Amino acid sequence: MHNIKLNVITGLSIVILYGLLINIPYFHLKEFQGEEGRRVLIAQEMLKKGDYIVPTVEGEIYLNKPPLFNWLLAIIFKVANDASEASARSVSVFSAILCAILLSLLWKLLDSKGLWILPGLIFLSLPDVLDKAIRAEIDITFTLTVTASLISWFYIYELKRNSFAGWVVSLMLLAIAFLTKGIISVFFFYLTTGLYLLFKKRLKDFFTLDHLAGIVAGSAVFSFWFIPLIYRIDYKNVLSAWINEIIVRKEPLRGSFWNHLLEFPYQFILGYMPWIGLLLFFRKQRIQKDQKLKDIITFSLPPLVIAFLLFWFIPGARVRYLLPLSGLFAISIAVIIETLYDKETNAISYTKVIAILVFLSGLFIPFLYRRFDFAGIVPWIGGLLLIISGVYLFFLKELGKRLIALFCIIFIAKTAWASIYFPYHEKNMSYYREAARRINNNVPVSARLYDYNLGNPHVIFYLKRHIVKIDHLSDLEKGDYLLVRKGEISIPCSFREIDSFMARKMIIGIYRKEEKCL
Repeated sequence: MHNIKLNVITGLSIVILYGLLINIPYFHLKEFQGEEGRRVLIAQEMLKKGDYIVPTVEGEIYLNKPPLFNWLLAIIFKVANDASEASARSVSVFSAILCAILLSLLWKLLDSKGLWILPGLIFLSLPDVLDKAIRAEIDITFTLTVTASLISWFYIYELKRNSFAGWVVSLMLLAIAFLTKGIISVFFFYLTTGLYLLFKKRLKDFFTLDHLAGIVAGSAVFSFWFIPLIYRIDYKNVLSAWINEIIVRKEPLRGSFWNHLLEFPYQFILGYMPWIGLLLFFRKQRIQKDQKLKDIITFSLPPLVIAFLLFWFIPGARVRYLLPLSGLFAISIAVIIETLYDKETNAISYTKVIAILVFLSGLFIPFLYRRFDFAGIVPWIGGLLLIISGVYLFFLKELGKRLIALFCIIFIAKTAWASIYFPYHEKNMSYYREAARRINNNVPVSARLYDYNLGNPHVIFYLKRHIVKIDHLSDLEKGDYLLVRKGEISIPCSFREIDSFMARKMIIGIYRKEEKCL
């Protein structure tokens, strides 16, 4: 590892190129899922109304999350003159790459003797990051802002010994993280800095004027949005929405609490493979003589352990809640790799296990063909390359070459999977696109269309037409059309059912207002 030298331009170019190549291919094919449709609708309504203070979805005020991610979407839509899956998801891709750049630069500033872009590449190759980096959701942008606040504090405050600038800069960045996802950002920041100062026996550093100055600076940044907001919206409603976002996770997502206890660590391991296995090779005595490595591992590893244990025992928690600390995880793994020897027996054995799994995954491609019936040669080339690279990795001895091979293998595996699953998803699982097409075929362009308890932002986005959300039916006139989620509400007899169909897990009904009961 120590003989791999890169200048800044070359190193950053590799990080950027790797981030683009591993995320961009096929990422536009999947239709919006999860919260993507809601985020995009909010950004579109901001652009349409010119109101960037009070977020709305179909005209209804939305306070569950602060608006920074929606601002970024709006900027991308404005610049690209396009609101699509590709433009929306590019925000997350760029956020992931920028986060990787920050991690790499921190590693370089620590005077790493090895490959200084290592933590950035590790971050980009984490399965959980790869999953969220191609979604138009908040998670990766939030991870970027939390990571920026944490590493700025560590570098400026701890390494450069500039207390005032350290607190001010990091807490201003924390305010930006707060504007991304809310109060949970404060938890991650003070968990990390608090544990570090506790281990350093310097908790008194919190009780300084410099820290107070940082709080004031961060509050000032946050107030640029919050004060105009509460001028128009009762602050109690805002706080209530944020509190509800937290306490809603007190119940298990599915199954029992015991299911959660079993599934959570399993999903965490999958989300951080293959790098998580290297934690087994951490040897504290190997970093005793390098104070910077000792400090950075003390800063990065304990908060991840504590947060994991905490979320493990919160029934409604998901593994993605740990994502804001994934940058610190990447740094921790980089520290461990820095201390490994080229011919360390246990590390070589671990690599051989991974090589066997890679080889077997390449052999599994024909079985995927039977399931997904994919077209094109990319999956087959990917499978062949996985077989070859698995054999190659198995016989490698030098640590640096093993790492480079791992990064290449992860890229090949991700690209092969994307070439199989995303086209399949577009062809067979575009439920909301198909629902919008069917609605538009049934409802004339000139007709007035209303959303009555449909509550699906994805369908609304794909309709690409004006639709009004309503809470009652009294003002509708003859010839107006209505979209409802069937089975949850009753429709008066003066509405004639035009069509009904399944869209994923819900049944959408299309009704037209008639002059009298039929």
